[in-house]
Amino acid sequence: MVVFSDHDIQILVDDLNDHASLLQEHGLRLEAVDPNASRAMLAIAHELWEMQKTLGDGRRTLRRAPPEEGEPNVKVHHTSTGPPYVRIRDIPEMYRDDFMRYLRGAARPVVDGETGPVAFEVDWLDWLHDRRPDRGGGRAP
Repeated sequence: MVVFSDHDIQILVDDLNDHASLLQEHGLRLEAVDPNASRAMLAIAHELWEMQKTLGDGRRTLRRAPPEEGEPNVKVHHTSTGPPYVRIRDIPEMYRDDFMRYLRGAARPVVDGETGPVAFEVDWLDWLHDRRPDRGGGRAP
């Protein structure tokens, strides 16, 4: 069985959304000039959004890839409407300050019922695997 990380699935979901939005934009522009092409593009955009929804819903049921050796295991939480997130208090203390510096200026989720700060799971994984050199402050070796 193939196992994808939540981060990889999130990348796929984001790409599908980008492509669907672009097709919708072009489909709406073509409406007056070529109604058949417009309908086709809008139908494909709709299918891409359905695929995105299915992937997003399936993410909750797929097995997660096991953490790498020495990688901190931080529980990922889900809401019914928002993207997955991690609680800052669940991050081991030795990583917490560096991760919080990495988040400076970044958007962070607001989750009903959470009493402490939280971060998007994708930000945690990007920081943990040093996937965003443009943001600086990657994980210390």
